Amino acid sequence: MLHYLHLAGLPLKRTERPTGKYEASERLAFVPLTVLALFMALTGLVKLSARVVHLFDGLIVAATTTHDVSALLLVFHILLAAVVPWAWPMLGAMITGTMPLDLVKKEHKRWYRELVESGRCEESASRKEGEDG
Repeated sequence: MLHYLHLAGLPLKRTERPTGKYEASERLAFVPLTVLALFMALTGLVKLSARVVHLFDGLIVAATTTHDVSALLLVFHILLAAVVPWAWPMLGAMITGTMPLDLVKKEHKRWYRELVESGRCEESASRKEGEDG
């Protein structure tokens, strides 16, 4: 939570800790978003099957309500990512699955260090020159 408040520009005292590929908040959000997607899929199947076989009215109402609320929450999550300026650089990464190296270096220092140490990317020349001097 502090990560997002800091990105929003609030003057918080935050100790700098190098982050890996995923922030703690991103790891925490994975489970509820996965459950949300499962609710949408399962309730969608119930709604679809109601067109083929007779289901209880209460089941259809519950499935429709759950499906609609899940869809609204997912749309809200997606819109939030599109509205807040600090998420804009990540939109491309969400679509393509790749992230610019300079953004990785700035926002995910530990992940960048792991990439350099594993040989999956090279450290920038400007940084190497600065270390030599």
